[in-house]
Amino acid sequence: MAWTGRGVAWRTDRLVAAAIFAFGIAFCALLYVVQLQVFGDRFWTEPSGLMLRDFGFFWGAARLFWLGNVGAVFDPGLFNGWLAGQIAPGTLEPYATWSYPPTMLLPLLPFGLLPAPLALALWLFATFALLAIVLTLAFRDGRLTLAVLFSPAAFYCLSFGQNGALTAALLIGGLWLLERRPAAAGVMLGLLVIKPQLGILLPFALAAGGYWRSFAAAAVAALAAVGLSVVLFGAAAWWEFLHATVPHMSAQLLHDWPIPPQHAMPTTLVTLQGSGISTRVAIIGQVASTGLAALAVAWAWRRPGAEPRWRNAAVCAAALLATPFGYVYDMIPALLAAALLARTGFASGFMRAEPVVLAAVWIWPAITVVWSHVLGLPPIGAACLAALALCLLGRVVRQPRQVARPAPQRL
Repeated sequence: MAWTGRGVAWRTDRLVAAAIFAFGIAFCALLYVVQLQVFGDRFWTEPSGLMLRDFGFFWGAARLFWLGNVGAVFDPGLFNGWLAGQIAPGTLEPYATWSYPPTMLLPLLPFGLLPAPLALALWLFATFALLAIVLTLAFRDGRLTLAVLFSPAAFYCLSFGQNGALTAALLIGGLWLLERRPAAAGVMLGLLVIKPQLGILLPFALAAGGYWRSFAAAAVAALAAVGLSVVLFGAAAWWEFLHATVPHMSAQLLHDWPIPPQHAMPTTLVTLQGSGISTRVAIIGQVASTGLAALAVAWAWRRPGAEPRWRNAAVCAAALLATPFGYVYDMIPALLAAALLARTGFASGFMRAEPVVLAAVWIWPAITVVWSHVLGLPPIGAACLAALALCLLGRVVRQPRQVARPAPQRL
């Protein structure tokens, strides 16, 4: 039953949505100003949580390739020691290091030829421009594009110099191209092998929907990216990744609550850990979350007459429920899903509970660190995403695809 807000004490309308949107922007900007004041000159030089932030590790990895020492990228001890001497004199936090497979190095290589600050600026411009182009081509709605680009998740990605805009462009572009360009869509989805944990649900979705051409294109693109990484970096890079990088990041992931990275992780594992549940039980919960997300997506994509908009959005919302390792800057696709749901709600009415869920999902990336780290409250990121996924699955049930009837032929 649609809920338009009439006859109740309060209602969610465009004015309230604008206030929530403005609050997200203002709160993110305030956090940035506070960091400027706290860290002073170090704000512009250290990659361990300030201006260069995560991009410092991106730049350092690409730089080492051009210096002929790409193997050091996947050894946290060697890599952090070298990087500290380049742009962050002193020591880096032990949990901050290169944490990606060799395929992630491929789009970063050109930036390793540039000074770090210039490389950061060009990286952000290129990835956000790509996201803007994808959103514009997919939806033809300038307000929707601007909403996503100025969302708290996008701001978090911008402030950390992270890859969330790039992976969001690949996921969103791939999903919304499936109907028109199945092979190109598959290639875009396959290139998510640069951050494979974000694509766990894609095989289930493509197989359930019968998009075998896209499935094959995705597999070929992923294998091509892996093959190119072997050619450029050597098979030893993958060996070191599996035997040095993965254990280092697994130790961080399975660390008892809390260490700083966990405050920005909206995954089921971390949400359960932060709620006081033991890591062992939280792992079981994460396995269940992954399985339920895969089943829900497969059901939505296999459902006859399912509206592509909602089944695509369900993948965007559930992607971080299927992986134990994800951050709020990876929530850009989920906030796109929220924006699509809000746009429909304004046009034809909201379903029950949707306004509250949308507000929570939209604000969470802005307040997550303050919520958990400063206030000491249990994290609720995965709960927000699960609620959004349920709302979208509800739309799959209630709003089937509208198939246009052919025009009557004249005799």
